[in-house]
Amino acid sequence: KPGASGCAAALRRSCLCAQPPPPMNVMRLAMRRLRSRGELRGGAMPRRKTVPLPVEEDVLASDPWYAPSEQALDLMFFRRLFERMCEMEREHAESEEAAAEQKDEAGEQQAIGMMVVQRSMVRLLRLLRSPGTFDIRTYGINNGGTIGWWEFCVIWKEEQLTAKLSNMERLHLTLEDPNSSRMARLTSVLVLCTILVSAASFVISTMPMMQKSSECATCEPTPVDLFHKVDAVCVALFTVEYLLRVVSSAHMRTELFNQTELIERICSADWVSWPTPAQRVIRFVLAWPNMIDLVAILPSYVSWLLEATEGADGPGVHFRMAISQLTRLMRVVRALRLGRHLEAVVIVVRSMTRSVRALWLLVLNFALGMVIWGAVLFYMEQGEYDSRMGAFIRPEDGKESPFASIPHAFWFVIVTATTTGYGDMYPLTNPGKVLAGLCMVYSLCVLALPIGVIGSNFDAVWQEFDDEKRKEREWKRKAEQMAREIIECLDPLSSSRRMMIEVFHTPPSPGNNDIFIGQAEVPLELDPCMHTRVERKLRCPLIENRSKSSRTVTGCLDIEYVWTPRKPSQHCIEMEGTLWIAVIRASGLSQIDWRDSGRPDACVQLTVWPTSPSVLDATIEPRVMRTHVILDNNNPVWNEDFTVEFCWS
Repeated sequence: KPGASGCAAALRRSCLCAQPPPPMNVMRLAMRRLRSRGELRGGAMPRRKTVPLPVEEDVLASDPWYAPSEQALDLMFFRRLFERMCEMEREHAESEEAAAEQKDEAGEQQAIGMMVVQRSMVRLLRLLRSPGTFDIRTYGINNGGTIGWWEFCVIWKEEQLTAKLSNMERLHLTLEDPNSSRMARLTSVLVLCTILVSAASFVISTMPMMQKSSECATCEPTPVDLFHKVDAVCVALFTVEYLLRVVSSAHMRTELFNQTELIERICSADWVSWPTPAQRVIRFVLAWPNMIDLVAILPSYVSWLLEATEGADGPGVHFRMAISQLTRLMRVVRALRLGRHLEAVVIVVRSMTRSVRALWLLVLNFALGMVIWGAVLFYMEQGEYDSRMGAFIRPEDGKESPFASIPHAFWFVIVTATTTGYGDMYPLTNPGKVLAGLCMVYSLCVLALPIGVIGSNFDAVWQEFDDEKRKEREWKRKAEQMAREIIECLDPLSSSRRMMIEVFHTPPSPGNNDIFIGQAEVPLELDPCMHTRVERKLRCPLIENRSKSSRTVTGCLDIEYVWTPRKPSQHCIEMEGTLWIAVIRASGLSQIDWRDSGRPDACVQLTVWPTSPSVLDATIEPRVMRTHVILDNNNPVWNEDFTVEFCWS
């Protein structure tokens, strides 16, 4: 994905697993902002709207059917934005001492000027089309005119910036990004099937049994009418899809989905202007994948137009036949559209891009060898000139020499160097045979060197492509962990609104021999502002955790929970109530391949955080509960419940 290397650099520079605690001035800022909005009650914890915790996977809802109208900007985007602004501050620092003064107390995080943040945030709000305003003075509380990382986290948490997408942008995402929704995947599959049907129809229509004789005696046979109908339907689908993409591209803010370009724009010190709708359409049409789509569609309409305006025996029949042949040829271009949907094409393009130097070396060696060996073989194999026949005759067989010129000899060099050897041209003289052998050895020794480089680059790109997908999942997991830890630092009450579920294979042996076979994280609807009973039945898909096990995870878990809030018994208590949790059943758990039956001994472990942080060390003690073990079963049923008393003060 675009910007993946930038995400990796940002993650390496940030302490994801152990964030330093926020400074006291940041905590005072958060408390003052909550108290100014009336969300604090005396000295109690924040009584405010529930902030949903970022989880590794949404266990309550599946992928949306259509592209969502709002997309939140995650904390990793703000982290990259902060890092880029810090780099620009260092670039404009007058000396190393001035840059060192911007280090915070821990020596790891940096600070940036308030006006730089104001400029970037206003540009971001303008692009997001947010109706609100932004005033950095409410966040600059360290009296130094700078904003640190924790103040930036407060900005992310308080502003809750989201990109509101118009209907045209949601349509464009559906047609361009198969991962945006279920409808996008179905559309991608439909277009892919249409391309395959169109290509298969074109290939099969050239078979003699699939053609019919023409009414014109001198005309060539044409495919049966079924193929014309199939082609018309495919072209109609291609046209509708292309026009929808062109129209929606005028309203599509592509900058929102390219974080690297977006960050560079909003951090720039120069005047920033966003593209107009006309510029967006032109940029979209001139992109080479879209040019392929247009070239695949346009010839069909030209052919139909000529058929409608001229008769079969009209004056432009030869021109129309040429256009018809061109149309048939351009149908092959539709197969190139598969590159938009296949990862293999992306890997080939990356390999060729990385192997440009080797390709130039291959072209140079091939051109030099072709010129040198072609010229030498021409003079060795041209024979003697016969004025009566007007050609060179080789005395060895008395026939006209195929090496009529140096360009004619190029064909022999090409066929020989590529080890094809058609046999239509070959030397007869002994010196010519020796030179042909040397040409073969030259091609094997010289031309094979760049081929080896291209092959090794292909293997490296394939491995890197797989690593990128794996690292992308890891970056997402670490970014969500980073967001969760920061939210818990700024709002400890958020810890009470999540429950960790882990499933283990627990063999009946002494010691701790639990084997991890899946987990799920459930956001609990525990709102201190609401005093109504909450009942939920959830089916939680189990996901993997590479830090615990590298095995493949399958299956899901059915649970229920009931939250019964109580009126706080003391003024300092923020939230008090009883949480009832029931573990019902699991289905499709991973196989255990070292057992004869292959079925695990399943046990579920639940972890919640029911009490407020300790006064001494500010740690939040978890409450861990385990079910009994179900032996030798991939679909265990527990029907076991637990009760937890919550009290946050």
